[in-house]
Order: sequence, then structure tokens, then C-alpha cells
Amino acid sequence: MFTMAVSVFAADPFVGEWNLNLTKSDFGGGPKAKTGKTTYAADGGGYQYQSETDYGEGNIARLGAPVQFDGTVNDGNLNGRAVTFVTKRIDENSYEVVITDKETGKESQRFRYTVSPANTLTFLWTKAGETVSKLVYDKK
Repeated sequence: MFTMAVSVFAADPFVGEWNLNLTKSDFGGGPKAKTGKTTYAADGGGYQYQSETDYGEGNIARLGAPVQFDGTVNDGNLNGRAVTFVTKRIDENSYEVVITDKETGKESQRFRYTVSPANTLTFLWTKAGETVSKLVYDKK
């Protein structure tokens, strides 16, 4: 039974470690990263997500959150503002995180994560329907 459980998790396209591919990424108008990594660990029907992006000169962005597909509304903080976020599965290879500003009750941004058959993870960050950045990761 243990072998069967391990096989199920091994087949999950998100689980594992990912390294930021600077050449394939588009940082939009923001600063360009020097390095980055993301990790997914299976957690029930979702994941524990950890990401670290180093922009140099001590400027490191860290993001860690549960990825749940059961409608759970989570509290968080983004750029000094109180937010809530809900994760929605699109299909087995992609999901979105919808972030809502707590003060206004309006959607402030959306993150979409997609794994391709070529073992790349694409993180698309949109705000007001416009792409802010697109980060591409290769499976480690």
C-alpha cells in the first residue's frame, strides 16, 4: 500500500523542486531576479507551496502558502495590505490563486500556475486583467 501511495504522489506534476529559468521568464516592468526556486509538497488534496526569489542586494521575495482546492478562504498579507486568497483548480496541470483586498473586497490580483508536459512550471501574475510578470521554472 505504501508503494502505491508513493506512486500516486510521484505522478503529481507539481510535487517537487523547481528552479527559476531566467532566460524564459519575463519580469515585465519589475526588477529582474538573479535566482529563484519553488517547492511543492503534497498535503492532503493540495500542496504546501514555498517560493524564494532573489533580486540581489538582499532583496529576497518569499512566498509560502497552503494550496487547497476545497474553497477555503485564507488570510494573508501582500505588499503591506491585508488580503484573502482562494485557490481554484483549473485542471490537473493548472490552478489559480485569486487574491482579494480585505479593505475593498475587490479582487486585486490573480496568480496562475501551470505545469507543461516538458516539465516546466509557469507562474503568470495578472493584475486588473493585465500581465505583470511570467516566471518559468524547470523541474529539478
